[in-house]
Amino acid sequence: MWIASAVDKPKRRRVPTPKPSILSHIFKCGPILIPSDRRIIPADVLILVFAETGITETGIRTPLIVHWPAGLKSKAGSITREVGHVFDIMPTCLDLAGAKPLTQIKGNKTYPMNGKSLVPIFQNQTRTPHSVLYWDHAQGAAIRKDGWKLVRAGRKNGKWELYRINEDRVELNNLANKYPETVKALSAEWTKWRPHTRALK
Repeated sequence: MWIASAVDKPKRRRVPTPKPSILSHIFKCGPILIPSDRRIIPADVLILVFAETGITETGIRTPLIVHWPAGLKSKAGSITREVGHVFDIMPTCLDLAGAKPLTQIKGNKTYPMNGKSLVPIFQNQTRTPHSVLYWDHAQGAAIRKDGWKLVRAGRKNGKWELYRINEDRVELNNLANKYPETVKALSAEWTKWRPHTRALK
């Protein structure tokens, strides 16, 4: 994640629209207009900018840019390497609002949130890292735990691939054949997690 505060002399400029290949993953995406007068956006307004494009590291290892002049305690332009996930956004918003998650919506019971608030990171503190991360996206699946990442492209015919994600960040050395028991354990854990989501079947 890249944490950045306000620039000294903001200029009005138009940021190019992301390439069509990732437009399907960014809803209602369009040019970003940055006002010439910073007073238009109050200093206590939190702005988060990020993009996620799949389940492989080349698509999900992307920065989260944070603009929050009144709230960030870290140095402007500083970077933290702590791993975050898109499902951390909701707990972060609830934390800042002092609110609790709903237990039901229109009579339907809600699932517990998997995410963790990012506020401690914004305040230059630390938080307990995620012990495990799961993905179920666009017919692909993945689980990251204890330095391993198990990933599969395709729901029916896809084969699990296994990587030591801290050493192989671009997922080039598939270790599935070398560590079949790890594949079995992680895939079983992902399969157990899957029914606890409302992801499309």
